[in-house]
Amino acid sequence: MTVLINRAEMGTSLPLALLSIACFSLSACDSEEVVSSVLINVLSLEQTLGGDSHELTGPGEITITPYDVNANTLYTSVSFDLNAREGEIPPLPLGTWKFYVTGQQNNESIFGVSTPFEVSDYQQVLAPTIVGKSKCTGLLPPLQGPPGIEGSSDLARSYDGSTAVSLDDGRVLIIGGGTIASNSGQLNAVSGDIQYFDPTYGVVRVDSTQLGVPRAFHHSTMLDDGRILIAGGVSGITADGQYIVDNSAEIITINPDGTLAISPVISMDKPRYKHIQLKLNDGTVLLAGGIDSTGTILSSTTRFFPETSTFVAQGNLNTPRVESAGSILMRNSEKALITGGLSDSGVLSSTELFTTDPNAGCAPTPTNVTGCFMMSTSLNRPRWGHNTSLLDDGSILIMGGFQDGTFTSPRGEINTLEQYKFEITYDANGNPVSAMVNVIDSVGRLASSRGRATIAKLSPNRDNEQIAFIGGEVTSSKSAISLINAKSLGLGLTQQVELTPTCPMSEDRLRPMAVSTPEGSIMIFGGIKRGLNPSTNTPVYIASRRIEIIYPSINNLTQAIPSL
Repeated sequence: MTVLINRAEMGTSLPLALLSIACFSLSACDSEEVVSSVLINVLSLEQTLGGDSHELTGPGEITITPYDVNANTLYTSVSFDLNAREGEIPPLPLGTWKFYVTGQQNNESIFGVSTPFEVSDYQQVLAPTIVGKSKCTGLLPPLQGPPGIEGSSDLARSYDGSTAVSLDDGRVLIIGGGTIASNSGQLNAVSGDIQYFDPTYGVVRVDSTQLGVPRAFHHSTMLDDGRILIAGGVSGITADGQYIVDNSAEIITINPDGTLAISPVISMDKPRYKHIQLKLNDGTVLLAGGIDSTGTILSSTTRFFPETSTFVAQGNLNTPRVESAGSILMRNSEKALITGGLSDSGVLSSTELFTTDPNAGCAPTPTNVTGCFMMSTSLNRPRWGHNTSLLDDGSILIMGGFQDGTFTSPRGEINTLEQYKFEITYDANGNPVSAMVNVIDSVGRLASSRGRATIAKLSPNRDNEQIAFIGGEVTSSKSAISLINAKSLGLGLTQQVELTPTCPMSEDRLRPMAVSTPEGSIMIFGGIKRGLNPSTNTPVYIASRRIEIIYPSINNLTQAIPSL
């Protein structure tokens, strides 16, 4: 059967920001009397700060490929000429489906994916599909939820210190956060709100469920069983502006119908915020360092065990740390790496390994339940406000940060990348006999030096591992995004380590939230715009409500669907 892209709905004078493929009949089974119809709204991302447009104008071809979610199978693809606006699609069986959109437009790669939809007897389905240029940020289209749903394609609340968690159903939870004073950037109120991005309508809504404790600068971790651990954070502000810091955690459970349930609050060892929180390779969650309500930088650590929903104290860090960076390790005993940060003595270059090896020589003597920290090879320079990421080869990439300054006044921004690697020695039979650590300096450079950025992985494809280094801060917030090609690190191709996208974010932002989607794209939420008031030459801080997406370059849809 023939599918037409509705010209009348677009109008000949409008830019092709909205492609509406007219309702078309899809046989739900062999009987021609049992049919369903699917309306595909293909919407393009909006332009960015650099003026780059995502509009589907000019010559080109897009391919729409149905994907059977339950059978994990790609169906026959349909090609659409952007000028002819027509194509054919075979009948789809009953079940859960997605539409993937790939193609070339104005000689640039585009990509997009619909929300999941059900093909049912005698039903009409709307499948919104947002597309954009690959490796290029773009704002969500300006959408509004239908009556009874409401919401828009911006965050409903402009908070700082929120966290973002991606769910299997395509939703993204934006948890907690607080409002800030424009002249200082400090919190002046804290919220227990849970906002969420609803992919069915492309809008953000506020859930009726709230956290048991208001929180900002807490951490959220998706557990292996699908629950979400929310721990620590600032829970309030005193009359004189001092932060009240929380020593509790709570669990969000996703019910079978998609609703959220909050479990009773669980006590931790100490109040802490801006700490390290990592889900280890055994499913437990390590919390380390941070800062308390008195401004004391902490060395204490604890560990959450999901099976019993309890915290167990671990060995202390050798050095108290805040604004450090942590990465998990996929090793048997050494389970996490903590690098750099700020302490009372200044900026740190030291690193520490969290281990459960009973022969490690740190205290207390490690067991499977209680680990401890041992000093490891130092970085080549002090860093705080930096980022780290575990690479597919087991090494840790260290990016950006500051080399000087204080918690409130960062200075000495860094553009170099370092790589922390385990060098394994093997015997004649191929058995590992020893391991030493090497921290390689200047394996790559950022085009724009900055700290307090955010990272997320762009591509799920092992052969094309890319990390997006998003926004950040120098003397003001930044709109730049760097794509770091991890594969080039091992080849020594430092000039190819950073690949800058064709366009920046829509506005400058430091500390935005970012999550990777199952298709390998990245969604960016909120952040803080920091600059100077031109009339007073004093700092000004504004919390952003904007949401943007970066899409990968997809040569084969198996890159976008890891289960295939």
